[in-house]
Amino acid sequence: LISLISFSQDKIYLKNGKELNVKIIEKSDKEVKYKLIDESDSPIIIINSHSIEKIIFRNGEEMKLLSDETRMSKRICLNVGLRYGLGIEDVFYKFQADYFITPAINLEL
Repeated sequence: LISLISFSQDKIYLKNGKELNVKIIEKSDKEVKYKLIDESDSPIIIINSHSIEKIIFRNGEEMKLLSDETRMSKRICLNVGLRYGLGIEDVFYKFQADYFITPAINLEL
């Protein structure tokens, strides 16, 4: 029974060393919404993704979040794309350049 309880929850590992037993409600690139497992009437809590080191989901899947140190070593990101619209002449070309300056400043063209 104890092993079933320990695997029936998601775990969030924070960069400050704390480990949270939670139920993740929603995850995006910028934030994670979760409820605490230990409290039955827990409100939905929102945490910034930059505070999280990794997440281990209840199915055992592990997700490491991109740290600022990794992003600082790979500052430039280029994306190229092509999208078709409904009309014959509706073709859109996309070129995006992204330069990471600091965690607070990101320059996109």
